[in-house]
Amino acid sequence: MAISKEEKIRRVALYKENLSKSQGVIFTDYRGMDTAQLTKLRRQIKEVGGTYMVVKNTLFRIALRDLDLPVAEEIFKGPVAVGFGFEDLAQVAKKIVDFAKEEGLPVVKGGMMGEQLLEPEQIKELAKLPPREVLLAQVIGGIQAPIAGLVGVLSGVLRSLVYVLNARVQQLEGQQAS
Repeated sequence: MAISKEEKIRRVALYKENLSKSQGVIFTDYRGMDTAQLTKLRRQIKEVGGTYMVVKNTLFRIALRDLDLPVAEEIFKGPVAVGFGFEDLAQVAKKIVDFAKEEGLPVVKGGMMGEQLLEPEQIKELAKLPPREVLLAQVIGGIQAPIAGLVGVLSGVLRSLVYVLNARVQQLEGQQAS
């Protein structure tokens, strides 16, 4: 079924908007998935701040070119569904990879973060990352640890200085009493 020119323009605009808002995208081959599976995967991706949609390859390539983003032609062979990561691309990747392990579909074809194209293996590695909040906590903990160590060392030096001064005061008081 042919779509009208207005619909094509609307879809390209939608693709461009989603590309502009997302941290990155994951390209999949959804052949063999039924409507129930697509709906289930869409819901899971929506839970982590993303969206998953079947795209028209030609129109999606136009959107990529309009935004000066790289176009990997091999990705657009066959039907393509795209997972957009608006909040945390790693969690979208995790949902897609986990769903593929459970259901056998979809097949990850690749992805893109910014202008960097990603291979399917890189998407699988991305899926292994912990959630964004956990990563931030680890970074903050890594930054905080040396500072806490420095504070501990400095307080130990000050504590030792106070002990020495108190001992000297007691020594002087003992000399004055005799």
